[in-house]
Amino acid sequence: MALRLHRLVGCRDMSRVDIMISEDEKPYVLEINTIPGFTNLSDLPAEARAEGYTFDELVKEILTSAFGGV
Repeated sequence: MALRLHRLVGCRDMSRVDIMISEDEKPYVLEINTIPGFTNLSDLPAEARAEGYTFDELVKEILTSAFGGV
């Protein structure tokens, strides 16, 4: 659901979609955050680390992507 919404609204590269599930199990989207957290405790650096990226490599990838792969 989060990935479909990410694509539907035209996000690219990264986003965080906050969803809550109601007591009757209906999902409600709270927000789409296009600038996810970037501290040592944030998910994005941890996910990149789990994929084998160093923090510096992640920063380089983000900057390269922002400038269209230059």
